[in-house]
Amino acid sequence: MSITTKLKQLLGGVSSDALSPVAAEKSGYSRLSPADLINGDRIDIENKIAGRCYSSYLGDYTALCRVLGQYMVFVDTRDVGFATHLLMRGIWEMGLTQFITRTVKPGMRVADIGANFGYYSLLMSDLVGPGGYCYAFEPNPRAAGLLQQSLSVNGFDSRSSVKQIALAEHSGDDSTFYVPRAEPKNARFVADVTDELLTKGDVIAVRTQSFSDVAKEMGAIDFVKLDVEGAEFVIMQGMMDFIRAQKPQIVAEINFGRGYNPTPMLVELAAIYGSIRYVHDDGHVYSTTVETLSSENVGSDWMVYLA
Repeated sequence: MSITTKLKQLLGGVSSDALSPVAAEKSGYSRLSPADLINGDRIDIENKIAGRCYSSYLGDYTALCRVLGQYMVFVDTRDVGFATHLLMRGIWEMGLTQFITRTVKPGMRVADIGANFGYYSLLMSDLVGPGGYCYAFEPNPRAAGLLQQSLSVNGFDSRSSVKQIALAEHSGDDSTFYVPRAEPKNARFVADVTDELLTKGDVIAVRTQSFSDVAKEMGAIDFVKLDVEGAEFVIMQGMMDFIRAQKPQIVAEINFGRGYNPTPMLVELAAIYGSIRYVHDDGHVYSTTVETLSSENVGSDWMVYLA
């Protein structure tokens, strides 16, 4: 039985369009709005989201779940590091979720780099409204396919697209991309393919592209979310021409314990933007310095914000 057939049975003959965020207000479907995600006590907000969480197994390692009290998301049930949170609570990284909800505005053109199954892509596609656009970047074929279905079933086809592209510092390099089945969000480039890797995941041959090259086809971009679990440094190196030209708002995960030294790049970025800040777990932004980022909580993730 196909996922589409199973979904129709799950909806009991009700059109999925009727349950999408685009049509929810007209249909009377009880859902949380973006404003509900940022107004009020955080524990109460999370409980409201969890209370609206629902999931159903569709077969073929695929489940449909409701996240943030409003969006339908297809996930791979073999994913124990991310999908389990959506299936059980409908929430992921509430601080970053609230920050994005406060920051992304109607009419913006945004890029979600490291979109995975589309949690943030769906939120941003909603926030930008019919006058904006969301580009979701995800090189993992399985995740990209489910992401496309999620954007479609929520009614965001006209304001979003999925780019199954492996971003890196340079365009045109032939590389090997490894996707762990239990942790697809930790997919990465590998130099050697071992038997151990093959037993735990899938290996894909890809040709890389730099974001600066891809951005030439997209036009203006107002906001970028970059979270790629270790590849952020090389991707940001491939973004520098785009950043110098457009100076978009950027929130990017940086970790000084991942074997790279982003200090020179962060110094240049701080000079371009005039300051550097970070997103706290409470969803608010605080000032910081490159020196603080490089010396405190080494090995932990910083969500650096540039605007």
